[in-house]
Amino acid sequence: HRAPAQVQREGAEGHHLRRRRAAPPPEVRPDPPPEQTTVADANTPGTTGTGSTEPEGDPDGDPNSDSPIGAIGVPHIPEATGTEVLPFMGGMTPPVMIGGAEFSYTRQAQLAGVEGVVIAKCVIAAEGTVRDCRIIKGLPYMDDAVLSALRSRRYQPMTYQGRPVNVAYTFNIKLRMPR
Repeated sequence: HRAPAQVQREGAEGHHLRRRRAAPPPEVRPDPPPEQTTVADANTPGTTGTGSTEPEGDPDGDPNSDSPIGAIGVPHIPEATGTEVLPFMGGMTPPVMIGGAEFSYTRQAQLAGVEGVVIAKCVIAAEGTVRDCRIIKGLPYMDDAVLSALRSRRYQPMTYQGRPVNVAYTFNIKLRMPR
């Protein structure tokens, strides 16, 4: 059985041809079988997987450890102080306005025919007041009016895991000219 020949061109004009045999494919050998290993059985008393029959570790963790990791699989959740601001997320009650000013057009915005969306980010405090507002995307002649209306509002306190919390909330306010 002969290997197929490959053709290779030589020379500037490509007139001379030389035949070269292809290299035979490498020999394929199966992987050797894996070595036998032993696994400690959680249901067999006295086996820890280390060869020792003594119990290992402290059920409350190593009191002398200085590891920054802490307990594996348990996230560190700081105790709520009531002052942190959480981002609005699933599991929170949505804001429900209970008082305050509606958005109204300024005279300059009416004359200019301004319409569109204003995006503002504010903190709705645990007691329902609105603070720390800033415009993310504004409209000409409307930013100050929108901020003023937002600051005057009161919302039903937003809750997370059953308790009122301070929440960073993004308002998307669609403004249309009065008809």
